[in-house]
Amino acid sequence: MQWRSSQACRYGACMSVATWWLHHNPGLGKRRLDVGFVVDGNVDSGSQQQWISRNCDWKSWTGANWNMVFVGVLYPPEGAWPSPPYTKVAQDAVVREKPFLQMNAAGEFSVRVPELHSDSVGITWRSGETAEGRFDCAVLYSRPDVDTAETISASFPRKNLILTPASITEPLRFA
Repeated sequence: MQWRSSQACRYGACMSVATWWLHHNPGLGKRRLDVGFVVDGNVDSGSQQQWISRNCDWKSWTGANWNMVFVGVLYPPEGAWPSPPYTKVAQDAVVREKPFLQMNAAGEFSVRVPELHSDSVGITWRSGETAEGRFDCAVLYSRPDVDTAETISASFPRKNLILTPASITEPLRFA
């Protein structure tokens, strides 16, 4: 998997069985935050700079450039500042992940609100469900070339509503 970014790009809650390249040989990427991802292969940072990984787990890490910070990472790379330029913090003192949308096997959606964690290391979701708040919702996939405020209002039941991005210029009206 190749994932190259520029400026403050966040990537989170992902599991991959592939090797990751965080650059485009010999391209430059920078200022990145990765949260809660698992890579069962190697992560090759290449020329990344101003990097931070929090609560991640990978098989191995190669590469270094400027400032690279690893917080609560289960297996941080070997070495320490200044050569290689790794700063490692063993545990994440206090963290609450962002809420996320989840679909169960029956195709029903819910929004999960993760609980507050203290002194965490690695990801919180490897073994399945984590203790957190949850509320059911219905999700409507709006298509800007097809859907309008009128079609959405007419087709949607009264529940918590999450709309995917669309170009809707009129207000939604529910009976």
